[in-house]
Amino acid sequence: MRTETAKEIETSQIPDTGEWVASQNGGHQISLKEYKANGRVPDVRGMSARDAVNLLEEMGVSVHVSGIGKVESQSLAPGYSIGKGARITLFLNR
Repeated sequence: MRTETAKEIETSQIPDTGEWVASQNGGHQISLKEYKANGRVPDVRGMSARDAVNLLEEMGVSVHVSGIGKVESQSLAPGYSIGKGARITLFLNR
C-alpha cells in the first residue's frame, strides 16, 4: 500500500508585474522577490548563469562568465548605477 502526504506551502508577496522573480524556501513558506532594474545592477547571486546573463543583457550590460554553476558573486555590486557600456563579470560555483 502506498501512502502520500500533501505538504501545504504558503506563498507570500507574489509579484503581479515583472518578468523576473527569485524564490526563497522558508520551510512551509515560499517567498517570491521581483527583480527590478531601475537602471541599477540587480543582485543575481544564487541565479543560474543563463538566467543572470539573460536578465543583465536585457538591461544592456555586457556580461562575462567565469566558472560553472550558479552565480556566487558579481564584479558590480547590487544597486550600482548602470552606465553606457557597463560590463560585469559573474563568478560561478557549483
